[in-house]
This record gives sequence, C-alpha cells and structure tokens, in this order.
Amino acid sequence: MLKRLLAAVVATGAIWAIGAGPAAAEYPERPIQILVGFPAGGNVDIAARQAQPFMEKYLGGSIAVVNKPGAGGALAYAEVANAKPDGYTLIMLSFPGNWTQLFGTEQRYSVDSYDYIGLLTDEPFSIFVHADSRFKTLKDMVEASKADPGSVTLAGAGAGSSPHLGALAFQKAAGIEVTWVPMQGSANMRTAVLGKHVDGGVTTVSVSVPMQTEGQARVLGLMAEDRWDEAPDVQTFAEQGYPVEWSASRGVAGPAGLPEDVKAKLVEAVKKTYEDPEFQALAKRDKQILRYLGPDEFEKYARNQYDMLDGMWKESPWR
Repeated sequence: MLKRLLAAVVATGAIWAIGAGPAAAEYPERPIQILVGFPAGGNVDIAARQAQPFMEKYLGGSIAVVNKPGAGGALAYAEVANAKPDGYTLIMLSFPGNWTQLFGTEQRYSVDSYDYIGLLTDEPFSIFVHADSRFKTLKDMVEASKADPGSVTLAGAGAGSSPHLGALAFQKAAGIEVTWVPMQGSANMRTAVLGKHVDGGVTTVSVSVPMQTEGQARVLGLMAEDRWDEAPDVQTFAEQGYPVEWSASRGVAGPAGLPEDVKAKLVEAVKKTYEDPEFQALAKRDKQILRYLGPDEFEKYARNQYDMLDGMWKESPWR
C-alpha cells in the first residue's frame, strides 16, 4: 500500500513539472542594443553613451550602443521599426530629424512604428565657426551672404535633417542664401569646420559650446528663446535680429508592440537614469540639457513634432 502511495505522489509531481514547463527568463537575459543613426562622437551618440551605463544599472543587464549611420539616421530608424519587439533592439530617436526623413522619400517607418519609452534631452541649435574665422557675429555672415549669395558654406547632417532645417529657418529670417554642405553626422561636421573646409556648422549647444570653451571655435548665436546659463555671453539669434528658435531632443524608443512588462522595466530604467544625480552631473559637465518625458507625454510630443513638420513641408518642401 505504501509503495503504491509513493508511486502516485512521484507520478503526480512529474505531471506538475511537465505542466509547468521551464521558468520564464527574467528580462533582460541577454545584451540589449541601442542603435544610433549617426557616427560615433556626435551629439546623438554622446546622449546615448551617457545614458547607457545608468540604464544598465537599473535594468540589471548589458547594453551596447551601436552606431549605424546613413540617410540622416533613417537606416537605423527603419531597422528598429522593423525589429522584433522583444526589448533587445532599441533606438535613440533624435527629434525633429527622425521625422524629417519621412517627407519626400519612401517611408520605411512612421510615427506608429515605435513604443516611446522616455525623452532625456532637449537643447537648442547654434551656428559656430572656426576660432579665427572672419565672421565675428551673425551680422558678419549675413552681410557676406548678401554681398555674394551662396558664397557662405554651412555644414551639418543631410537634406531635411534638423540642422538643415535650422539653417533654412535662419536663411528665411535673414533673407539670405547659403550653401548647405551635408555631412553624415556632427562629428564629421565638426572636423570640416575646424579644418576650415567650410565656413561654419549648425549643431546643438552640447557640441558647439565646449569647442568655444576650448578655444577652437566661436559660437555666433543660439536658436533659443533665452540665453543659456552655461554660455551666458552667447547671444540668441533673436537678440541679433533673426527670430529663429530650433532645438533637438532625444529619447529612447523600441519597436511598437513591446510586451507590457518589458516596456515597464525600460520606462523605469530611463526615468531612474534621468533622476540619478551622477547622470545629471555628467550631463552638466558635457553641456547636455536634460528634459524628461514619460511614455505618454513622449508619444504626444513625438506626434506633435510630426504634425509641425507636416505643416512646414506643405508650406515649403525642403527636398
């Protein structure tokens, strides 16, 4: 009798074990990739690499920042949009440039292609020149352009990129024509300006202001409503008579359809990254301007950015 009872208990345990199957693995169980659609060393790349170790800490897993430049970032944006939504392939979106690539070309991704996890940075664009450039002010650049239209060369990411649209806004406000020199990313643009291959560059303040601090460049103006307390001597465009405001913001997203538990962990990791005093100190050191938006606010922001560009495109196509 006892033997039959023990056999029944063993058999029942075996059935339970078979029914339960292997325990579900805890996310993340393998390395995560955050794609950056631009070369290493640029402002989007810097933002991703600053966040990476903190996201690793709060997720409890390994994260690799992977640079996949091309087509103004569109190659990476499309790759993530079409990736398996399992939380292992993410993207550092860079607004508004990630949406400008959708106008006038074949669309390989859309606003609906992503799950929005968290916005981390938002900073104004600027125009900078070599430290010994003939242009001391924006007015100098405007006067040279009016005297010889197209003679002034400005470099930045490709046609329809955020820097390009910032340059177009400046052209319109000043009534001038400059020659746009497309680059694969801000690192290449910086090299072109410092090598005196172009007259100036359009980039965000986290790239331009440190170069001025180091004595390599001169920032002619910020495309912002107010001056920046990290560079109080640099005037805004509006102060100089050219009412232009244009900024770039960056945040983490994944392909649409992330499992709810995975997305929740990513949202928490990005929020804790933003709140981490060490991360904030690092951002301050590297002139990154932080701005946090949670997933709902981030998605609303992303859609508003697209609608703004749609209106601009209909009024004045940039391709």
